[in-house]
Amino acid sequence: MKKKLFTLLCLVAFAQLYAQSQGRIAGTVVNHDQQPIAGATISLRSPGDSSYNRSFAADNAGKFDFNPITPGNYTFSITAAGYLPLKDTLLIGSGLRDMGVLVLLQQQTNMENVTVTSRRPYVEQKIDRVVVNVDALMSNAGKSAFEVLQNSPGVQVDENGAVTLKGKGGAVVFIDDKPTYMSGSDLVAYLRSLPAGALDKIELMSNPPARYDAAGNAGVINIRTKKIKRSGFNGTLNLGYSQGIYPKSSNSFLFNYRTGNVNFFGNVSYENSQYYNDLTIDRFYFNDDGSPASSFTQQTDLHTHGKSINWKAGLDYNISKRSVLGVVITNLNRQNLRGVYSTNKLFNAADQLDSFITADNKAPMRMNNTSSNINYRYQFKKPGRELSMDVDYIRFNTRSRQYSLNSSYEADGTEKGNDFLRGYLPSSIDIYSYKADYVHPLTASLRMDAGFKTSHTRTDNKADYYRTIGGNTSADYDISNHFLYTENIHAAYLNFSQEWSKFSIQGGLRYENTTLKGNQLGNPAKPDSQFRRSYAQLFPTFYASYRFDSLSRNQLTLSYGKRINRPYYRDLNPFVSPLDKFTLYVGNPFLNPTISHTVELTHVFKNMITTSFSWNNTIDEIGETIQLEENRFYSRPGNISKSGYLSLSVNASLNPVKAWTLNMYAELTRVQTKSALYTEQVDTAAYFGYGNISNQVQLGKGWTAELGGFYLGQRITGQFVLAGFWVMNAGIQKKILNNKGTVKLTGSDIFHTRINQGKINNLRNGQGRYRNILDSQIITLNFVYSFGKSANNQRRKTGGADDERQRAGN
Repeated sequence: MKKKLFTLLCLVAFAQLYAQSQGRIAGTVVNHDQQPIAGATISLRSPGDSSYNRSFAADNAGKFDFNPITPGNYTFSITAAGYLPLKDTLLIGSGLRDMGVLVLLQQQTNMENVTVTSRRPYVEQKIDRVVVNVDALMSNAGKSAFEVLQNSPGVQVDENGAVTLKGKGGAVVFIDDKPTYMSGSDLVAYLRSLPAGALDKIELMSNPPARYDAAGNAGVINIRTKKIKRSGFNGTLNLGYSQGIYPKSSNSFLFNYRTGNVNFFGNVSYENSQYYNDLTIDRFYFNDDGSPASSFTQQTDLHTHGKSINWKAGLDYNISKRSVLGVVITNLNRQNLRGVYSTNKLFNAADQLDSFITADNKAPMRMNNTSSNINYRYQFKKPGRELSMDVDYIRFNTRSRQYSLNSSYEADGTEKGNDFLRGYLPSSIDIYSYKADYVHPLTASLRMDAGFKTSHTRTDNKADYYRTIGGNTSADYDISNHFLYTENIHAAYLNFSQEWSKFSIQGGLRYENTTLKGNQLGNPAKPDSQFRRSYAQLFPTFYASYRFDSLSRNQLTLSYGKRINRPYYRDLNPFVSPLDKFTLYVGNPFLNPTISHTVELTHVFKNMITTSFSWNNTIDEIGETIQLEENRFYSRPGNISKSGYLSLSVNASLNPVKAWTLNMYAELTRVQTKSALYTEQVDTAAYFGYGNISNQVQLGKGWTAELGGFYLGQRITGQFVLAGFWVMNAGIQKKILNNKGTVKLTGSDIFHTRINQGKINNLRNGQGRYRNILDSQIITLNFVYSFGKSANNQRRKTGGADDERQRAGN
């Protein structure tokens, strides 16, 4: 009897242990009136086991209960006659997963020949990133990647290509996990040429996971394009003409051809643009007792004309069902001519004109950047296990010339003399990179990621200047320079993520070791100089997320990350480059990398309103500094000792009525800066606000109208006080050619209010202010045409030289 009782107890204990290790899913199905839908069919299917397919019917109260279920990933669906189907992917762990109340929408009558598809929310909060689903906003059709990015929550991209994420500069932009190869005006031109119809989603990562390079002080913005899975030839043509003060044109063609085991894809874009800046600079000089010593006013007209051809070609070959080999080649060829004409007036202490100087500067430039990538991916038999490898070689090649004629005059216009400066500035950067990543699910809900990367960078910058005075020409060794720089970075990472029914955690650790060497070659006036540096850093990341409901419509996420921002290669070059006779740019070989720590708490309400609070502490932030010496302003990159950011942001995606989509974003940031700069101490703390709003209205018959804009308040960063401004934009578009084509007319900065102006403080015996009027009031006519059949899927990630390309600064 005791033996039987012991056996029975063992069986009961085993049953309890088994039940605890199994999963369970339950919920209630109702209609829009909250009435139960009896008999609704609830199905579970396991992608890893095609034979697993279970279906149950809801009872009279609309309730269902699956028990037991082996933990794992499942496709979950609900169908009922007269209602639109509901479908989602679920990760089921041990214990109960309560789906709560699920609402099915009633199907419309007369639905013949209509395909019903589920609609993703415009903004989704994941555990380690915010995802903007481009197609979820119908009015994005006909836009460019530049416009979509500008309207993404917390993102600011100005006309000069500076990218800010949640109030902090230094965000890194990628396309399909690969760098954009460009910065500044080249980045803007490329984003304008990329149609929104080719984009799948935009991933905003304030704290990117350990898999990503630790570079990027403000985080990573990754733009994922669509991958066409069906056979045949598919593509998108984008033609655009803009008129501001000068005409501009941006055109592109994207294509994909898939047949059998081969997929060929690529794009080509051509941009021809002219821009104008009206820049006024006032500088004031003081004696030691604070009395006026002299002043200076500079009026400058800047005209830039650029042409660029950018192309990309890639080939994926399916070696087998589990392995893919790919090759990607990209090229940017750009010609640029910048003309700068300025009048510089010098006044004495009594504010009387003492003399003036005219400057006529021309800077032609040719750039040819080429990148090649070989990538391989292997999927193991066990679902979820994957190995990927990338080998990259990037070559940046720039040839610039500089011609500067300066003529001096007395106050009455009598010429005092002139000098002519001619410069030849060739530059090249070579980057070699190799990386490997491995994904391994340890259990149905626990996953491990691991990988390593090694990169080698070599730069060669030369500047030969010749000065002509009074008909005599000689080499100017004071500003001539030849700088060589090499850098090696070795990195490895490990990342774990665990999922439960409502709670998720993820943690990672990345190690990076950097060794660098700089060598400034000498000339008859300057000796050789060298510097070496080596440092290693650990970069931890952590994320925790709690879902209040089964569909993740309400959730709370906490994240932490440590990041590094290494200086641009050109910023380490200690040469002097004259922008004009009174303003010179100087490199800084003693720059330290920036280290930042960020903590962010985010709450999502019904997938409509997202509220975030973030704290960031930055050491040795790299930024522009100004030094005043002998009435000349020397602009050089410098380290700001300590910077702190506190930011509160709210994003809302609403549909007040069926045809009206409203997106709003508001942000309030407090910035505190403490640093010793040259002879002065900088200690500032200030708040600034930013907000944008976008309205899209469906007018019927393929017409859509838009009205939006943004406001950016006054900011204080280091020595600079930047004035605020506001901008309003509007547009209207029409679907044509059986909805395959879109014609759009937009007006940017309608009231021409985007004026950059500010002050320069913390200068010994000096102060400056500036006002820059941009060519930003622009009307654009755009035509987009897509052909072929496509299925949207994200492009396979390729490329490993992410940080190095961005730092090339081309």
